[in-house]
Amino acid sequence: MFFSTRLLPLSIAGVMLSHVRCLLNSKRGFLNRSSTRNVMSSVRSLSSQAAESNNARATMPIDYDSPIPDTGPPQKNVYGLSHIIQYLAQIEDILQSSTSPSPAIRNNHCYENNQTFFKLIGSALAKPMLRTLIYGDVSYNDEGTNGVKSKKIHFDQRIREARISLEGKKMYAFIIDALRPAVEALDAGVRDEMVPDLLDQIEKIESSIETNHGIGWDNVPSPMNWPARTGLFNRLASGRQYRGNLESLVSDLFPELLDEYHYASQKASVREVLEVVINIDLIQEQNKPKNKKLNGNERWAEKRINAITNCLDKFYPLEDEQSSSPLSEKNDYSGEGIQSGKKCEESCITFLHKKYTEGHPNTRRRRKILQNIHVNERRNGDDPGQKYIPPKIFRKGSVPKHKKDGAGIIWTDSIGNDNGIGRHRLCSEFDAIVISRKVPPLSDSANNNEQCDGEPNNSTYIESIFEAKKTISPSSLHDILEKKLGAIQALVDNHGAELEYNDGGSIETIPFSSGEGVPLTFGVYGGELQRPENAADSIRSIAGSNVVTSNIHEVICAFERDEVMVEVELMACLRIVDGLKSTIEAIQDQSQIEVLLFIEEDVDFL
Repeated sequence: MFFSTRLLPLSIAGVMLSHVRCLLNSKRGFLNRSSTRNVMSSVRSLSSQAAESNNARATMPIDYDSPIPDTGPPQKNVYGLSHIIQYLAQIEDILQSSTSPSPAIRNNHCYENNQTFFKLIGSALAKPMLRTLIYGDVSYNDEGTNGVKSKKIHFDQRIREARISLEGKKMYAFIIDALRPAVEALDAGVRDEMVPDLLDQIEKIESSIETNHGIGWDNVPSPMNWPARTGLFNRLASGRQYRGNLESLVSDLFPELLDEYHYASQKASVREVLEVVINIDLIQEQNKPKNKKLNGNERWAEKRINAITNCLDKFYPLEDEQSSSPLSEKNDYSGEGIQSGKKCEESCITFLHKKYTEGHPNTRRRRKILQNIHVNERRNGDDPGQKYIPPKIFRKGSVPKHKKDGAGIIWTDSIGNDNGIGRHRLCSEFDAIVISRKVPPLSDSANNNEQCDGEPNNSTYIESIFEAKKTISPSSLHDILEKKLGAIQALVDNHGAELEYNDGGSIETIPFSSGEGVPLTFGVYGGELQRPENAADSIRSIAGSNVVTSNIHEVICAFERDEVMVEVELMACLRIVDGLKSTIEAIQDQSQIEVLLFIEEDVDFL
């Protein structure tokens, strides 16, 4: 007997065929007349259900937790690691051709075979250039980072300390030289009523700073101990009247000091802070007798100081320094970048909803999409029930973020465990996780619990993990494959890792693993894949940045040229490409995780 399911919705047809299979398995594999009548009755019943379903579909909203296909993603704009190898080969050819659309690249020099090029230096590399000029190739001890602290960490810390020193010194001078005499001259009755303990507080501040840090602030305090506007100095305005608001106190009792207070409260400019660090960490260090003997080359020291002065004048000019500093520009760009990243994450979630709701539904498995899943470590690896939730995971109210529907958190063992070390500092969040859940068949036959061919035994498991990027470039690919994929692999290897998520009000916990016999997919969703010629320039910029952060001689030479630029070897760029190729090949050979790229815009070069 033959019948057609072409006109039925495929979800209904799938259930119908399941009924047919159950009937075929019964009665020793053949259909008798009674079975035939049962099948036809099922077909008529399901056809009626299909008509009702079609009428209701136009008015019902899309259910993102509805059954979805098992046929995999659409193939348009989907690329694997083999495509990325081809992409890198195109970039390599462009690098070797010595052509670039970027105005920041200079190839017009006299070196043979064009094995080097010049990279113009902009404000984004101003701080790295200063860092190299100040510290050279020196490294710093730090117990918190395996015994070695990078120059970047040390420089950033010194900048924070210098800023606190400058701002605290101005406020301290105002308190001692201006405010205290004014308080002493204040009418005793007014003082006892309005600020009864103000003089005692000033004396405590003076005593504390002289005892612990030196009168002249030569010993720079640790960060956050002496902020200029808050903390210690605001205690001067303690009490019910002013409640820590020192500005209100000065405005009410000493209005003639308000201008001085505002000056003392101003944040130090970027150039002022940098000049303090340069003076303490370079000039004073060079002038020490032991360092003079080691250096021995006064001409070299002079060129180094000249390069620093030129760097400050170019990138941190005295006029309008606050508004034109690279740091203020960076803050503006970071705000735009955050908004762009959020939009890309939203587009990724929309893409996943379409991917898992459109097409031909399958009644065996349902998918649930989780967003912004944090990775966190248990407080005590020996006690899986004892967990620590950092404050940032909480929103307004008392409900943690991961307790809300569609949100989750990954718990893993502590860093001290062997399986936890690999995930340390790799990543703290995934943009999306797709969970696959088994739905029991509708049939009431004895075969209800029978597993279908190729279907994993566990009923709920992690099917895929997604990372969203506005633009996928060689640099972002490197970070994604090294950090995100490395973190996923470490979590998979950590048998104690588990995913806790909210499923419609019910908190569920599953192991951090894929289904048995089903590979875990790591999807990278991108708005666009950077064109090879632009990607080649990005790699040239990375190579130039590496020169700036490691070659003090070339940084000094950069300021002796007509334009501020460093000379970069072509082989440095090719090594970056080869390194990314090696990473991808190692993933292809060793990783059990399938990596796919989903690009929103059409890619016409692959």
